[in-house]
Amino acid sequence: MLLITSFYFLPIKPQYDLQSDHIDNWIPMGSEGGTILLHYLGPGNETRSFMHVDRPNSNSGPGQENINLSCFQVGQSYELKAKIKLVDENGFPHHCEYNSLNSECDNSCPEFLFTYMEGSTEHFLLIPNNLTDPWIAEEFNEYYAIFEVTQEFLNSPNAGFYFRGPRGGVGVLLDDVVLTTYTGNSSPTTDTTPGACFSLVVSGDADVS
Repeated sequence: MLLITSFYFLPIKPQYDLQSDHIDNWIPMGSEGGTILLHYLGPGNETRSFMHVDRPNSNSGPGQENINLSCFQVGQSYELKAKIKLVDENGFPHHCEYNSLNSECDNSCPEFLFTYMEGSTEHFLLIPNNLTDPWIAEEFNEYYAIFEVTQEFLNSPNAGFYFRGPRGGVGVLLDDVVLTTYTGNSSPTTDTTPGACFSLVVSGDADVS
């Protein structure tokens, strides 16, 4: 027989923050829906990341609107960096595969794309991940791309970007998002240096307020 003479409760640290002003620059985009949270789990030794939960489908993901198009020019190369982790509806690590995105696919990895307008029509500029190492579900995985933009993109009255995929319901944890001019050297991993065009991502580091 097991006799319990006393017990006590341990305080549990919340896993996320719904009220932080730091997440205001991130919104659900694509098929809008779900919520952006500040999650208390980050890559490496970092303690926070942005998280998109309750995504309705594979075309939904965390992103930003009204980026500064004056910082882009045709013929210039740009560098994108990000760290991403996926969790299923129960909070367990979710595995994904590259180049397998469709509306019913359970294992597609996130893809970065710009949205922009030509007249009244919305267009997309996909920026694939140049890294194709197998996805490690238990870790934050690197997203890296070098790309150029089109004149049609620059002519748009406004533009934004987001990470779409995988299937609806899978949570996307995102951090260390940097978008800068590519000079052939490794770019910084944070967006703390002053200057409107240093990084086109506002609040890309969840640990920097």
